[in-house]
Amino acid sequence: MHIEVTTDWDLARHLGVPNPAVQAAIALNADLAAGRVGWAPQLRELLGFARVRKTLGLAPAVANLAGRAPADDREQVLAALRQQFGTDITALTLGKQR
Repeated sequence: MHIEVTTDWDLARHLGVPNPAVQAAIALNADLAAGRVGWAPQLRELLGFARVRKTLGLAPAVANLAGRAPADDREQVLAALRQQFGTDITALTLGKQR
């Protein structure tokens, strides 16, 4: 039996996920349902976002969330995050290894 379980956005807010992150996730999940993207953050990613934000701050948390997106969907995820957070965002990466 297959049962679809959707994310409870109010629960995410109640658990400390900032509203801009929730709003970006809502928009991306609408795009996922419409077939415009293949990935969107769910509660587990949002809770991870909240933990990273608490430990390292907002900018690393947003960059980390962007980095969780598969490469094929990363530009759409970055656009949704930029729209909500209003800053330039890039996914976390490591420099050239020597």
